[in-house]
Amino acid sequence: MRLTSIRLKNYKAFKDTEVSKLPCFCCWVGANGTGKTSLFNLFKFLKMALTTNVNEAVDELGGFAEVQSREAKDPIEIELCFENMSNSQQIIYNIEIDVVDEQVRVLIESISWRYGKADKMLNCPLVSEGDNIFYDNRGHGRDYIFRTKNHGFLNLPTVTKIDTYAEMIDVYNFLNQTKIFTFDPTCIREGKEVGNHKTLASDGSNLRLVLHHLHKNHPEQFNRILTDLNRAIPGMSIEAKSIEGRVLLRFHEEAFVDPFLSHYVSDGTLLMLAYLTLIHAPNPYSLICIEEPENHLHHALLVELAEAFRSYSWNGGQVFISTHSPEFLNAASIEQVFWLEKEHGYTKMKRAKDDAQIVSYMADGDKMGWLWKEGLFGKARTS
Repeated sequence: MRLTSIRLKNYKAFKDTEVSKLPCFCCWVGANGTGKTSLFNLFKFLKMALTTNVNEAVDELGGFAEVQSREAKDPIEIELCFENMSNSQQIIYNIEIDVVDEQVRVLIESISWRYGKADKMLNCPLVSEGDNIFYDNRGHGRDYIFRTKNHGFLNLPTVTKIDTYAEMIDVYNFLNQTKIFTFDPTCIREGKEVGNHKTLASDGSNLRLVLHHLHKNHPEQFNRILTDLNRAIPGMSIEAKSIEGRVLLRFHEEAFVDPFLSHYVSDGTLLMLAYLTLIHAPNPYSLICIEEPENHLHHALLVELAEAFRSYSWNGGQVFISTHSPEFLNAASIEQVFWLEKEHGYTKMKRAKDDAQIVSYMADGDKMGWLWKEGLFGKARTS
């Protein structure tokens, strides 16, 4: 499954905008305050709404007044379009939420997809205002009716448990397997001694636990991480050693005889280690969102990091990157770059490929990072 388009109305700074033709690897740029974090938090909101309820999900983002666009009076609308990579099937998931009787309610939740040789769209309203009814329009004579005490819940998780529609299961799994990462070198350095050891925390604080898990259970992936890190950081070699049920990483610089532990390496080295651990995880996420990976990293590492994320996306995990780095963008093609731009106080999502001037410059041999640095992405600037 790949997310191919996003349409937003009355969500945060996105009053009314949409973007399509999203590839597996996407770089998002824009001036400060245009909504890059808000766009990424959209997936955090949807994941939480699916696993708990829309009230808790909205509260996590600061409450409905903070989530709804400023001065907006209409419901928040979110529409996501997916493509099944195995059969090119298009699937559209749509929800509308608003405040009713001082509670956040789901007004509309629907999913539709193309099926059969006639290429028709099957539309299944999972919930509509005033009732909770799921309609089976395939003509099998099955109608599902859901009655709940309120409309504060999304019905997609319920439907996937009692029915065998692969399309609904695919959408639910995609949204449930998304994650936003903003690695913090301080959190990585302090580390956790107990807790989740299979998947990285959003701040990377359990990196040591995850590396130990990989060293013990997935040695091929673990060795690939060390190989890539050795290649990425010239003059330094890394080796692993198991001691009393823990894995210790010993770093060795060419200029010194004695090795040192990971606690004493630079922030950039720790972050590169965390990114490579994420990239080489045995089970990739459906979508990972990384905010400004250039922080604390030497610019020479950014092209290699971009290539590593691109490779990750080719192996099944979609990647969204927000960045201000020209060096990182220089590793991206024109089809992989998108930008956010304020118009009349609200944000529009735009594709670099749709800008004739950028296409012309790229045809003449320019690179995306150079064009971004020169402020040629509409009104966007590198600030």
